[in-house]
Amino acid sequence: MTVGLLSSTSELLAERLVAAVVQEHPAVRLRIVSGYAGHVRQWLDAGDIDLGLLYNLKSTSSLNVRALLAENLWAVAPPDGGLDTGRPVTLEEVASHPVVMPSAPHGIRTLVAEACARLDIVLNIVVETNEVSIQKRLVRAGHGWTILPGIAVAGDVASGLLSAAPLHSPAVERTVALALPSAPRIPPAVHAVADLLVRQMRDAVERGEWPSARWKPDN
Repeated sequence: MTVGLLSSTSELLAERLVAAVVQEHPAVRLRIVSGYAGHVRQWLDAGDIDLGLLYNLKSTSSLNVRALLAENLWAVAPPDGGLDTGRPVTLEEVASHPVVMPSAPHGIRTLVAEACARLDIVLNIVVETNEVSIQKRLVRAGHGWTILPGIAVAGDVASGLLSAAPLHSPAVERTVALALPSAPRIPPAVHAVADLLVRQMRDAVERGEWPSARWKPDN
């Protein structure tokens, strides 16, 4: 079976999910793919994956969606950008720098565009890329700042490769959800792996490993 992870979450979740499946369901052969939310949605709609993580999406005629956590997006800069995870920065401050962003209509680009429109802010987008690792690489090389979930850069910040800070004025938030196809019968293995994925996510939030994340209380 195949699981689609958001690129921003794969570094944290992929190995942990594999380890949990091997331990608890060793007969399940697992395949993991990752991409932006738009990619995961396309894979689900095409039947290429059995379940996936999406964000800011409600259930549709083709998908059953379960909201799991909410998290704030962060401004991300080179190490000498001086950002501090304990000192939030404004979207206006981000706009004073060149910016590296995903191309439209991927989810983070849409969230940021909506926030900018509310405040009449225009970002100076110097390059677009649909790969998180390239976003981070370009920022490290000094080509601009970017905006990503904190989970996507926590390791880079800890190792001194990047600096980052939560956005405020306004805070820009995404809700990460588990999505499965709306099918009459979902195989038991899919439900089992989905439960393990939810458990790994909840544990990461409770241990403080998922920056700026708040677990939905009904999960």
